[in-house]
Amino acid sequence: MVLTYCINHTRFAVDDLSYVGTVRREIKAIGKLCGFDETQLDKLSRVSTELATNLVKHAGKGEILASPILTPEGQAIDLVSIDRGPGIEDTENALKDGYSTCGTYGGGLGAMQRVASRFEISSVPGKGTAIFLRVPASPPRSRGARSAKFDVGALCTPHPRESVSGDTVCFAFDETMASVLVVDALGHGREAYESAAAAAEVFRANPFGNPENMIGTMDRKLSGMRGIALALACFDLTRGKVEFVGVGNINARIYSGPASQGLCSGRGTVGANPGSLKLYEYDWPRGSAMLLFSDGITSDANIKDFREHSAPILASRLYCDHRRNTDDATVVVLKDLRS
Repeated sequence: MVLTYCINHTRFAVDDLSYVGTVRREIKAIGKLCGFDETQLDKLSRVSTELATNLVKHAGKGEILASPILTPEGQAIDLVSIDRGPGIEDTENALKDGYSTCGTYGGGLGAMQRVASRFEISSVPGKGTAIFLRVPASPPRSRGARSAKFDVGALCTPHPRESVSGDTVCFAFDETMASVLVVDALGHGREAYESAAAAAEVFRANPFGNPENMIGTMDRKLSGMRGIALALACFDLTRGKVEFVGVGNINARIYSGPASQGLCSGRGTVGANPGSLKLYEYDWPRGSAMLLFSDGITSDANIKDFREHSAPILASRLYCDHRRNTDDATVVVLKDLRS
């Protein structure tokens, strides 16, 4: 079975308690569009309320990101809460009911953990907290489930003054292959969003096709629209290789043990003048990781500590620490889970 999906987050800045109701209502609306039943909608509302309230009460302010996602078990919504607050001294105790919620509606981090099919938290005293959880549209059959081959973390958000993003991220997985596309359309706003969506449509039609042919199709489809920068990585686990094509300013790097290697991108703009496309092939050893990000993330972002955290937590921390507030922003982390 081939699993193909795209990531685009809705961004909620939470500056005081007056924002909590808006966060709850808008995330519930996303759940309705994703086919959540009433029971799961209620759980989604309680979790989003708890996340937003905790941001204000414990960190002063922060940010919540929400994105629909397709998993092997069906539709779900990924929620990320990030802040630069005082952090949590003891996350293990914080997961116990009533430990640190100050009487908030949902009953604490432990209640969130029970609702989620996947829940992770990383907190550094004095530097802040990142929480990732996945709420399924139907009650989960298992907890903590993920691909046997990859752990994936991805955040894709619009410019702070826009409601849609000109960045997008697309994934496709089967038993032995994976394909990842990161797109950054020129500028931001509605026209950039439409260009990114058009590129995603080409990817979804044939995610494991020839990379150069795929980009050629995108170039023709985007004629007369906003041009895009992109990075396309195609993993072949049977050979332990990854093929890569980059056009423009998407940063990409492979981490393997203590070493890392930057991936080569050419100059150009897909949809206007893509330049001479060149396909590069790199080794993909077991246990490696890949980082990709658009120029909405500062260029010094890295995952040298990739073995210490999950892909969603790594992506969340990078976003919190390196996000520019002048553009759309995307960061993607893929970790090879094979031992």
